[in-house]
Formats: sequence, structure tokens, C-alpha cells
Amino acid sequence: MKKTIIYPIVFLLFLSTALAVTITTDATEYTTPGLVTISLTECTGNSVLRVLASGELVDIKSGTDNWNAIYNTESSTYEGTYSLRLSCENGEAEKSICVDSPGCVTSDTPDTDTPITQLNTGGGSSCQSKWSCSAWTLCNSTLKQSRTCYDAKNCRANKVEIKDCDQCQESWICSLWGSCSNNVQKRMCTDQHHCGTTFVKPLQQKNCNQAVVGGNPPVYTTNDIPPPGTPPASVQPGFSFNQVWDKYGTYILIGGIVFILIIITVLLIAHFVKPKRLAYNHDELIGWINKERAMGTSDSEVRNILSKKTGWNEEEINEAFSTLSQPKLPSFSPQGNVTTA
Repeated sequence: MKKTIIYPIVFLLFLSTALAVTITTDATEYTTPGLVTISLTECTGNSVLRVLASGELVDIKSGTDNWNAIYNTESSTYEGTYSLRLSCENGEAEKSICVDSPGCVTSDTPDTDTPITQLNTGGGSSCQSKWSCSAWTLCNSTLKQSRTCYDAKNCRANKVEIKDCDQCQESWICSLWGSCSNNVQKRMCTDQHHCGTTFVKPLQQKNCNQAVVGGNPPVYTTNDIPPPGTPPASVQPGFSFNQVWDKYGTYILIGGIVFILIIITVLLIAHFVKPKRLAYNHDELIGWINKERAMGTSDSEVRNILSKKTGWNEEEINEAFSTLSQPKLPSFSPQGNVTTA
């Protein structure tokens, strides 16, 4: 019983694989105007055919089961690879053709008669690359040329192709013409490839207000290269204040702040920290006070003079006056005479 059920299932699976959805066309390359005859086979149920040019939809058609369609190449002005994408109830398929672009279907494009379901190895939808590359650059001093290629379908990342070349090709760029001096204008030219030769070097001098006669034209002109004598040396790039500020502005700003803080600190110290006055001998201070008193100077005036014009501090002055206010004690001389201390 089980075998009788398994066999039909296996047969149906085999049949569905064998009868994969396919797209066929009467040719691969077409011109404008022209008609593309499309045959859609092994398709079950309702289906939709989309025609895309560079990833953009340019036509859409629908049918049922196996059916045929006609696409007019005048429907789009795009020249290159066109994709015919068929969606049926039992599967999908895709095919690429060329319109006004012979050989556009390359090895980068999968076999266009193979159904999408057989192309998918990762379970996702198929994507056919369409590469568009820039022109090869000039051969530089390393004897290499390069170009950048872009996938218009975004199936793959952009890539840079490099190949060897035989001879370094000069690539001259020049500054704008300088100001007129003695009926002569000059400019500076430099070789981007540093070939070390001057076979196609442009002229760097001409008469004022006249077109360049002879010589080779530069690849392009630019303001980045200053003409001789313009601008003056004092403001040439590399010596301008703006460039110095851009490069060292942070350090200059920090240094200025530190310098200002040092000045403020010195001023504060000078204002609040007074130098210590030189203290004189206590006996000399008492002797000076006695002399001032003898000349009729009052004690208040003596204190004022000592505070402002001498090195004695207030504590020493008070101590001296305190000593002078004490009563004098009698003393005896070696001969026995009584004296007053």
C-alpha cells in the first residue's frame, strides 16, 4: 500500500523537475526598430512576463499556461542588456537579450535559457550582472592603468580593474595664467604621473591677451597651482595665517590661556604677599624712640614713623614702648655709685 503511494509522488516530483518553466526567443541580439518573439513553455496557470532595461520595467504582459508574446524594441531607448522575467504558478525563469548592443550578453550573465529555479544556489532570486566600465586611465609612472566598473543591476560590488602598460603617459595640469608683466603671462604646469619626460608638456608662457599658439593643451587647469609671482611670497599657501591657525590654533589658544593665568597669579602674589620687613635690634629701637622723644616728637608720631618708614613691625614697636613704660631700676657702679638704668 505504501509503495503504491510513494511511486506516484516520486513520479510527480520528477515530472515537475523535468517540466521546468523556460523562456525562448527567436534570437539573442536585436536592433531598433525590431520585434522580439518570445515563447513561454511549461508554465501552469496565470503568468506574468516583465521586460526590464537596466533594471527598469519597460513592458509587462500576461497569459495563461503556455503562450507567446511579442516585444517591440521601440518601447525603450535603452541600448544594452534587456531581461525577460517570467513568473508562473509553478516557477520562474529569466532570459537576457541585447538591443542595439552586440555582445552585451557575456560570461558574467548566466545561461539565459536556464530556469531561475536551477540558477539559485542560495535560495534567493537570481541576479544577472550588467557591467559598465569607465575608460582606462593614462599609463602612469608605475606602468599601470586602471578603470572602475559598476554593476548596473547591483548584483555585485563595484570593482577596479588594473592592467600593465608599456610607456608612462604624461598627464599635465596647469595653473591659470598669471598677471601680465612686460607683455608676458606665465603659468605653472606639473605632470601628475611624474613620468620624467616633457614630450607633451604645455606652454608655460605667452603674450598678454593672446591665445596660446602651439604646444599641447593641459589635461585641465586649476587654482591649486599658483602661477609664477602670484600671489606674492608673503601670502603664498603654506605661509598664510589661516593655514598656521588651522594647524596650530589649538596649541596657540592653550598657550595663551596658560600665559594669562601665570600673569594673574604673579599679580595676586604681589598684591597679597608683602615681603617681610627686616627686624632691627631691640635696643636700637628703644634708643631711636628715646632720641625722637628728646626732640619733642610725640609717641603717636613716633609709632606712625616706625610703622610706615622702618622695618620694625607692630609687635616689635609695642614691645619697645612697653619696655620704656616700665619704671627704671637703680643700679650700682663698680665704685659703689648709684646710677639709674
